[in-house]
Amino acid sequence: MKKSILTCLVFASFSMLLSAQVQFGPRVGFSATAVSSEDLILKTATDSIKMRLVDAKYSVHFGAFMQYKYKRFFVQPELLYNSSKFTYNVTDFKNAAFTDSAFTQRFQQLDLPLILGFKFGIVRVQGGPVGHYTLTDKSDLSSFDKVIQTSPDFTYGWQAGIGFDIGSVLVDLKYEDNFSTIGNDLIYGGQTFNFTNSPARIMATLGYKF
Repeated sequence: MKKSILTCLVFASFSMLLSAQVQFGPRVGFSATAVSSEDLILKTATDSIKMRLVDAKYSVHFGAFMQYKYKRFFVQPELLYNSSKFTYNVTDFKNAAFTDSAFTQRFQQLDLPLILGFKFGIVRVQGGPVGHYTLTDKSDLSSFDKVIQTSPDFTYGWQAGIGFDIGSVLVDLKYEDNFSTIGNDLIYGGQTFNFTNSPARIMATLGYKF
């Protein structure tokens, strides 16, 4: 019985894939990261500093997508290159040279969204998981020898939003939130600290389908 059900499911999935409409093309856009004025106090028995995330520059992303559409339902994997930049203010209470000093952190990542949704006329309602693979992570904090900033190679999040198909042009507006916190791990005096907030952003993207 179980074997018959599995066979039917495989056959149905294969039939759906054969009858699905496949489209692909390039994508390009920008995003704005939401920044909250959050202080992070890094404290040991003999020393303490304060960090504040003060700015996140607009990011750009570009890449490609492939869309599998079956009736109103579609699955759309994407591969996007994304660059972003954060700015921190650091106050070292025992070192005047690093009082209210600004440090930047620059990311270059591969974003891997897997978008699922439904299409109603020209409107798409969509959402799904996204993975971020870190290509480079450069931080000015490396010049501040009291803090070590580490970043995971791969992080996860989710995206949701709406899209519009205007002829061959795709217009998307999505919200993204992530499960990792801003700044990743900050090691100070052998202890690990984190901001409490995760980086969220609004994304606007244009695409062209062939």
